[in-house]
Amino acid sequence: MINIKQVSIVLIVITISLSEIMAQDAILTSGGTAIGNNGSQTYAIGQMVYTTNTGVNGSLAQGVQQPFEILLTDIEDKEMDSFNFSIYPNPISEILNLKVENYNNEVIYLRLYNLLGMLIEEVRLTTNVYSFKTCDLPSSTYLLRVMHEQKEIKRIKIIKN
Repeated sequence: MINIKQVSIVLIVITISLSEIMAQDAILTSGGTAIGNNGSQTYAIGQMVYTTNTGVNGSLAQGVQQPFEILLTDIEDKEMDSFNFSIYPNPISEILNLKVENYNNEVIYLRLYNLLGMLIEEVRLTTNVYSFKTCDLPSSTYLLRVMHEQKEIKRIKIIKN
């Protein structure tokens, strides 16, 4: 005969085990889908590899997507308070526009970096409006640093879709 006490304990253990199952939750900064002749593969930045499968046609690394966060703070400089920056659109697809109010031919450099800290583009501002062409850049998160007389006056996180 089946003992009611044993059945009750098994049901309680199963119920508790099932209630503790949670799905993976991540906020990713970027990713995409790679499409080839034999299929497609979705990827995300921040993915941590835990297993690799190798076959005749190549290899596939599988993992759990891990979110990461970059905190950026405005750099306060009282003498630079007169500069107001407008950056649009963000997130970008092809062109990023930057507009500087109260621009008086100051020496201002714009430096665009990727997440690895590599300098993608550096330009000296010659007018109050500048446009970055980003159609050749991969989808990712970028950092735009605005420099005045070798001092960083603004840091802006840019997302490219």
